[in-house]
Amino acid sequence: MYNLFLHRYLGHKGPDPRYAAFYLGHPLVREWIVRHAHGATMANLNTSILSSCPFVLPPPAEQEGIASILSALDDKMS
Repeated sequence: MYNLFLHRYLGHKGPDPRYAAFYLGHPLVREWIVRHAHGATMANLNTSILSSCPFVLPPPAEQEGIASILSALDDKMS
C-alpha cells in the first residue's frame, strides 16, 4: 500500500492521472472511501481521510500500461 500525500511531500512525481482515476473508481476503493467519509447529511472527505486511503502504486511504466489497457476497454464499451 502507498501513501500518495507522503510521496508528493517528498517531491516525487505523482501517479499517472489515468491510473489514479481508474484505481479510485474501483468498487473496493470506492467502498473504502464511503466507509471512511464523515457526515450524516452529506458525507465528506478531508486530507486526513484521503491520506490514509490504501493506494497500490506500481512502477510508472506499469501504471501507464494499466491505464492504456483500461482506457481502450472503456472506449470499446462506450
